[in-house]
Amino acid sequence: MIFEVTSTDVIHSFWVPDMYGKIDANPGRINRISFTARQEGTFRGVCAELCGAGHANMQFRVEAVSASAWQQWIDQQKKWCRRAATRPVVRAAMWPPART
Repeated sequence: MIFEVTSTDVIHSFWVPDMYGKIDANPGRINRISFTARQEGTFRGVCAELCGAGHANMQFRVEAVSASAWQQWIDQQKKWCRRAATRPVVRAAMWPPART
């Protein structure tokens, strides 16, 4: 896995405790970290840098899957994109019409 980490506001610290160490997310800069999951599963990630009022809510998850499951997901995404590209564009109008 390769993670590209950045921030739009303050310094954050990207951390998935059960997988690997931390890497800072700095405004205006992309930091990269790569590692291989030891096992499949869902892993909890957090911001490990006190970054402001919303810090306690900065949580995410990382899904580690097999190579075949990953390829299956990629194939499904490609099918969805092909189907979406062939659908007609639908335009919506407000009802009732706006008064002028």
